[in-house]
Parts: sequence; C-alpha cells; structure tokens
Amino acid sequence: MRSVHLNWFTTDEQFKFFIQYGRHEEDMYVHRHADFSELVIVLHGNATHIVNTEESFIKKGDVFVINGTTSHGYKDPHEFRICNIMYKPEMLESAGPEFKRSNGY
Repeated sequence: MRSVHLNWFTTDEQFKFFIQYGRHEEDMYVHRHADFSELVIVLHGNATHIVNTEESFIKKGDVFVINGTTSHGYKDPHEFRICNIMYKPEMLESAGPEFKRSNGY
C-alpha cells in the first residue's frame, strides 16, 4: 500500500493546513496518509469511496475525515470534485480531549 506524506504537498512549517482542490476523472489508488489527517468535502459529482475494506457511495455535500491509519481511495468517479483540507492531527491536541469527543470529529 502506498503512503502519502504531507511534504508532497507543502513544506511550509508555519501554515498548519494545506488546502487542495481535486478533480478525479479516474480511480484514485488506495493509500494511507503517513503523517497527516484529511478533512474531505465533496464539491461536485459522486464516486465510490473505499475505506479500509468497505465501500460506500459519496456525493456532493458529503464531508468526512480520514485519519492517518485509515486506508482509502476512490473508484467510479463521475464529475467528482473535492476539497481536501490536510493537517497534522497533533495540531488539534491543544483544543483539549473534549474536541475529539465532539460530534463531527
């Protein structure tokens, strides 16, 4: 399985987030994030999202978090556009343990 690293996208240590807009015309290989988590917002279209060994249909308006230990990829994209907000998970630790227990995390 391939591992993806945050420094493939940015080397700016001062900026805690990296925001990327993606357009997927073809399947995206299953991969794992080695050193970051990702908040994904589906902006347009739909696809099948592979998470570990499960598959689910995702569409415009869906929002989800992928943590570094989770493998994921996309298949059968149709006009599929996303916004990825990549961040180091330790950055959120300063928000306190309640944050991770809140709905939506």
